[in-house]
Amino acid sequence: MPPAPTVTQLKSLHNALTSASSRFTSYNFHQYFSRRVRETWAPVLSTLDPPVDLHPTEVGGGACPADNEWGGAGMEASAGGGGQPDGV
Repeated sequence: MPPAPTVTQLKSLHNALTSASSRFTSYNFHQYFSRRVRETWAPVLSTLDPPVDLHPTEVGGGACPADNEWGGAGMEASAGGGGQPDGV
């Protein structure tokens, strides 16, 4: 029988799943799998000592999340698309 996973291994697996779920380009898939990872891992991570925060505060996160979710200026600029004309 294999040994029980360590706290470091559990955190690493959680981070890998969170990272993979954030890479979906479809908004619906991204939201679904992100929610599933949060809901599934919340009881596991709450039993660890010290508990892991599922919603870390990000400082200087870059583009507004609404831009990414709704295809705002952040996505247009990264795809070489429109936006405001020069000088405006």
